[in-house]
Amino acid sequence: MKDITRQSIYRIVYDLVRSDYLLSEEEVDYMEDLCTEYSISIDQREAALNVSLAEAVREIKTMSPRQLQHLRESLGQLVLKDGTCFREEALLLIALDLALDPHDRAEVVSVPWGEIMLDNNQALF
Repeated sequence: MKDITRQSIYRIVYDLVRSDYLLSEEEVDYMEDLCTEYSISIDQREAALNVSLAEAVREIKTMSPRQLQHLRESLGQLVLKDGTCFREEALLLIALDLALDPHDRAEVVSVPWGEIMLDNNQALF
């Protein structure tokens, strides 16, 4: 697996965990498990923060269908690790699930923060 793919996985996982503004021990443990499973190093985790969410999604879509399905399932499990799925998490998970579906034409677009004003509870369709 390429470094950029590992970075992209971490970027998506990181954004999902941060989306509800709560960090539980179970989420951190699961993140560590995913980093071990995908061999994501500390350096790759740091580099992941320089990858936009849109770039990460585009890169992840290059994974094999089997790997992609496994990752999508893992993301669904991740959001439930703290015992609840808040609206912000749900919106991001829905967007990711649609954008990572090989049969869907949805995409994630990243814009510099501050250029467009959206509430945390909003998504564009």
